[in-house]
Amino acid sequence: KRKMDAGEYQKAADIYAVAHQKHPRDQALLKEYVQSIEKIKTIADEVFARDDFISAGQLYAVLIKNYPNPSSEDLGVNISFKIALLYEKFSTSKKIISRQGFEAYRKGNLSQAIALWQALIDIDPNNPDIIKALNTAKLQKKNLQN
Repeated sequence: KRKMDAGEYQKAADIYAVAHQKHPRDQALLKEYVQSIEKIKTIADEVFARDDFISAGQLYAVLIKNYPNPSSEDLGVNISFKIALLYEKFSTSKKIISRQGFEAYRKGNLSQAIALWQALIDIDPNNPDIIKALNTAKLQKKNLQN
């Protein structure tokens, strides 16, 4: 609960996962975990609606990683949304961040492009196109500084 209140959502999910492994039939624990997942989803949707796609992408990534497994339903606990929706929102967030980075780059704002692409790499570390764009922008910025 403290990690959730502090906004440390992945750490909270990790703690819940360990507790669930130790007590797989604990209904109260499972319900609390699902409530936490629902809260993260609400926050993710709110920041997405405010066009904060970096924060939204980070939160959707946490949700995807920690989406309750089917045994949750076996224990009588259901989640109000499907994982497909999380993937859709995550994908949209990534596309918008990428587009914003390229728009900043085309306008010559290398610092903004680098910041956006670095944030994208943080949530999507295996994106070769963005890694290449980020490295190019960093090199250009370095060359301009010299």
